Amino acid sequence: MGRLICEKHGEQSFFETCEHHYVDIINGVKSEVYTIQILNLKICTNCYNTYHFGEISKLNIEEMLSTSEAGKNEKLVTEKYNSIGRKGFCSECYLELTS
Repeated sequence: MGRLICEKHGEQSFFETCEHHYVDIINGVKSEVYTIQILNLKICTNCYNTYHFGEISKLNIEEMLSTSEAGKNEKLVTEKYNSIGRKGFCSECYLELTS
């Protein structure tokens, strides 16, 4: 996982979100969110359904690398990740804004 320098919290880990969830957070809108563990990505229901993230939502890194399907899984995960616009949030800011 990467790090970023937050103006408020200093060096922090971060979450990536789809653009829609990002806008909801900034506007104070509480919306349903899906967490895609393999990507540390939080996405809205629309992105989850439109881009079929259910196909990878249960994958973890150990499962992905230990199977004979590793290359296929990696390609699928990469395609899903690249299919949506993303924004980053300091993990502390994210928790403050979504709690």
